[in-house]
Amino acid sequence: MVDEVAELVTGLLRATRAVTVLATSRQALGIQGEQLLHLDGLSFPLPADRSSPADLAGYESVVLFIERARSIVPGFDLTGENAAAVADIARRLDGLPLAIELAAGRLRVLSPQQISSRLENQFRLLSGSKGSDERLHTLRAAIEWSYELCSPSERLCWARLAAFPADFDIEAAEAVASGGELGVEDIFELVGALIEKSVLRSSHASQEHVR
Repeated sequence: MVDEVAELVTGLLRATRAVTVLATSRQALGIQGEQLLHLDGLSFPLPADRSSPADLAGYESVVLFIERARSIVPGFDLTGENAAAVADIARRLDGLPLAIELAAGRLRVLSPQQISSRLENQFRLLSGSKGSDERLHTLRAAIEWSYELCSPSERLCWARLAAFPADFDIEAAEAVASGGELGVEDIFELVGALIEKSVLRSSHASQEHVR
């Protein structure tokens, strides 16, 4: 509904200057005066970080896991026994709130240590209870929803770029994702479209090279 929302917001802003619109979206509205703020995942511990209960309490992903865990297992808390497993869960899920909530939901059946050991098959493990929004039932459903909103060319480019285990630059993307119906000249625009739709994100850590 990007076009419809953009039209609505444009009309509101033209009608009065006393309105500010704050919108969360997978994609920018593309209207005049829009300012974008990329929302990162929650902070999570790195492998080299200490994993004592006191050290982990400052990470947002760990705090969320504990909050959701307590709704399932009253009195749940970080201990010397489960701290390393909780840190591993938060780290391997990249601080993604939905994934962390789904992982915490598995405490009905598994301990944090067991959840951590089963995360090799994330799509199968991270499923939720039934609710009104099918996208929030499983991690796979959330990704499939985003995938379906892409054009066929964007989907093909996305699938080919999944060959990268980590970050890449535009030259590498052109080398790997081009071929067949996707020409080298198409990849630049497709990568830009996937960034715009929050499938990819760009990093300007280097002043000379964007990853």
